[in-house]
Amino acid sequence: MSENAPLVNRSSDKMSVTDIFVKILQPCLAELFGMAFFVFIGTTSMASGDLLIAGVAHGLGIGIAISSLGAISGGHLNPAVTIGVAIAGGISPGLAAFYIISQLLGSMLGAAMCRGVLNYTSAILAADNTSQTVYEQILGGTTNLGEHVEVGTGTLAEIITTTLLVTVVLMTAVDTRGKSQAAPMYIGLAVLVGILATGNVTGGSMNSARSFGPCVVYSDVDSGVWDDHWVYWVGPLVGGAIA
Repeated sequence: MSENAPLVNRSSDKMSVTDIFVKILQPCLAELFGMAFFVFIGTTSMASGDLLIAGVAHGLGIGIAISSLGAISGGHLNPAVTIGVAIAGGISPGLAAFYIISQLLGSMLGAAMCRGVLNYTSAILAADNTSQTVYEQILGGTTNLGEHVEVGTGTLAEIITTTLLVTVVLMTAVDTRGKSQAAPMYIGLAVLVGILATGNVTGGSMNSARSFGPCVVYSDVDSGVWDDHWVYWVGPLVGGAIA
């Protein structure tokens, strides 16, 4: 028995199937589906053609998703948030990588749902080009630099707004000194004001996954949406690291 004891001890240190599900798979699924519904709500709201409506939809969408899924995964729903939380020591680098992959997959799913729902024609957004579907009129819900906006300006805008957003996340949902049950509301408001402030500059992304999924799904219509896409990675990830 004494010879077998070390083997028993080593096996007890391994994660069980239940542990893997609860600690890894379940949180990743929460991030995937939460991101899918957030991107669907956000991109579909752009059919209104109104920045305020889109901002409110994004803010409420992220707040609701965090409220419902936060107990499972922490409700990151944003690679910049995951990076910020990882740097702050709130999540392991390995799990952070799985989170980001899940967020990207969820974003593509949400963008695909948007494409399916907005696949009809309307004269609301394009008076002279009603042959386009609403989905095409809003460029698939992609985030793009505003007219005459340089990439440096866009990157700076994303860094600033993402720094604010991730700071709010860290100080209201992670740090025990300021942790609040109202964190989802504060985070939603941070998303809202970020979009209102820079919506005409960059689309107010603050979220690399939010920008990635719609680009993937819309790229068969217009591959030009990838031209300045790196802005939506550099800006938010730098902002998350600063926060």
